Amino acid sequence: MAAQQSAVINNKSDMKPTGKHLVSEFMSCSKEILNDKGRIEKIITEAIERCGFGLKKLESYQFTPLGITSIAIISESHIAIHTYPEAGHVSVDIFTCSASFEKTHNLLNFLKSRFKPRTLSTVELARGNPLEVVSSNWLTNFSPNGVEIKYHIKEKLFDRRSKYQHIEIIEHEHFGRMLFLDSDLQIAERDAHIYNAGLVTPAIGKICKGGDVAVLGGGD
Repeated sequence: MAAQQSAVINNKSDMKPTGKHLVSEFMSCSKEILNDKGRIEKIITEAIERCGFGLKKLESYQFTPLGITSIAIISESHIAIHTYPEAGHVSVDIFTCSASFEKTHNLLNFLKSRFKPRTLSTVELARGNPLEVVSSNWLTNFSPNGVEIKYHIKEKLFDRRSKYQHIEIIEHEHFGRMLFLDSDLQIAERDAHIYNAGLVTPAIGKICKGGDVAVLGGGD
């Protein structure tokens, strides 16, 4: 009996993640939609149909004076939307155990296209045992002195690992385009002129007119 109990415990601890959970905050959305229960339900229904999920049941509640909670049970798990019209804010919760996680992301993108947030942040979780944070809309820059800085990713423009390092280029609301190598910030569009001046200015007065210039190592 003890051996059987041990086997059951071990099986539970070895459980693999069985679904994808997207938790997203839509900010600065169109307020006129957020207190309209009919339109919210229509958006959810259309998203489920277009992305290939099966709707089992959809329930909504209209709060007084503002706010709507809509929860859709789908064949692959659930979708929940909570609106805060006074703040133009939508909290989105999508959990699916679909074999195609691309469908899950397509559903989030469809909701984005309808609510039209100016900015958003998303955390992706792998559900199961253990519970894992897969990715988020933040890029963390660690410095040698132990300081941790997080940059919000408005849009990821490039993400690839070369033979030598992990290269990422993101769009940031304040700093514009930013280049990271192995999660270490190299240069940002907003203050690139300061960075470039620091490299070029000391050499300008040393260059003879009409002379040749050799650039050794282009860097970023």
